[in-house]
Amino acid sequence: MIQQTATIVWNRQAGPACFRMGLSCPQGYENAVAGQFVMLRSHSGLFPLLRRPFSLFGRIGSAEHPEGIELLYKILGTGTRQMADMAPGQTIDLLGPLGRGFNVPDGVQNIYLAAGGMGV
Repeated sequence: MIQQTATIVWNRQAGPACFRMGLSCPQGYENAVAGQFVMLRSHSGLFPLLRRPFSLFGRIGSAEHPEGIELLYKILGTGTRQMADMAPGQTIDLLGPLGRGFNVPDGVQNIYLAAGGMGV
């Protein structure tokens, strides 16, 4: 688990009130796997005060040269509204990867997940 400042690479609308955000992370995500998450703080001010959890949607770059992570989120409150307004080049406070991830065995084609929240 590493606390760091990540740079926004892209922040694209993916559907009604849904966005995909690519983050360039200098370190710590080379071995991130499915099932892990990060805690984000979208603003440097006092509101919203607490970090919010976001599931890892994917990694950016290649397996040999990982460059960062991708998140999927939906605007549900002040913090995610602030995230949606952020542009490439801006930075965001990031803590992770967190959680007990899992590896997908070779040859598996269908995986079923039961989860709550928006980011999975």
